[in-house]
Amino acid sequence: MASEHVDPGKVSSEKNHTSDDRKIPDAPIALTPTSPYYLSPSDNPGTPLVAAALYGENYRTWSRSMKTALRAKFKLGFIDGSITKPGKKTTDYLNWEKADSMVMAWIINATDPKLHGSISHATTARDLWLDLEERFAQTNAPRIHQLWRNLCLLQKDDELSVTEFYTQFKDLLDELSELQPLPECTCGASKELMRREEEQRLHLFLGSLDDEQYGHVKTSILNVEPLPPLRRAFNHILREEARFNADKEKKKNKMDEGTAFYSSAGSKQKKEGTNSKCDYCGKVGHVKAKCFEIIGYPPNWDTRRTRRWNNKSGGNMAAHTIHVDEGRGKDDGDVADKGHAFHGMRMKTLGSSSFAGMAGPSHEEDDWIG
Repeated sequence: MASEHVDPGKVSSEKNHTSDDRKIPDAPIALTPTSPYYLSPSDNPGTPLVAAALYGENYRTWSRSMKTALRAKFKLGFIDGSITKPGKKTTDYLNWEKADSMVMAWIINATDPKLHGSISHATTARDLWLDLEERFAQTNAPRIHQLWRNLCLLQKDDELSVTEFYTQFKDLLDELSELQPLPECTCGASKELMRREEEQRLHLFLGSLDDEQYGHVKTSILNVEPLPPLRRAFNHILREEARFNADKEKKKNKMDEGTAFYSSAGSKQKKEGTNSKCDYCGKVGHVKAKCFEIIGYPPNWDTRRTRRWNNKSGGNMAAHTIHVDEGRGKDDGDVADKGHAFHGMRMKTLGSSSFAGMAGPSHEEDDWIG
């Protein structure tokens, strides 16, 4: 059997032709954790990146939080346009498609479910981001005006701590800086603009604090040359608040102690004055140290005793008068006789009771009872 002669050149040509028609794509390059296409084993579509979902009015806060989270994962370029879509025949296409789809899932899951129907048809993360921005982001001019107005009208009240107030103040400043960024340049003018902006922030912050409580520390801060940055001024105000609260607590404790002391002393004094008995005169209602027979009677003692007994007698007479009035109507014929009899009896009683009262002990004079 005759053997076939194979031309080596022909075989080589056929191999080359097959290799050209069926070109095998290059193997994908191994991704490092810093690559924008890299996805860690913990990354999945349901991973929450922000605490609060987008519902419309919170777009500014939500977008800043999303940008921060995507920047931490090296995925910010998928929404800001810096990472472009590669060609389908390149080795990066599959990696880009996988990473871009993951970013889209994160954004959709970070929005209110009511919005899912209107954003689920986006083809890339960039298109999805622009759609949300056009719908919910306000134009810069009205928002900038509102931010400046809020900053100028912002005042700290007693219900807010310095830390809580500073958080509100700083949030307004950060959003304003995002909408009005300083021009980037390397000349000295840029540094001067940054210095003036920092001073402006400092004056806004100090102007929103109460002069009565923080006037002293505000003066100290403004007398420093050059003016300290806002962060350092905040620390000074924070320490002043702590000192003020400590002094306020001390004053409150002293007032409480004083109130408790006088309340206890008054109760003890009242109890002693009511139940005590004088060891000198034997009368009840005062102690020996306050006995008038030892320390002497007050100058107007006789006048007060006379007035007191007159008041007491008048009260007794009124009581008897009422008693007589209640008996009226039984026999109108003897009213006059009863009246004369009562008058004589009352005068006799008044005389005897007055002298007896002068001889007996008194329990109605505060200076003696103690």
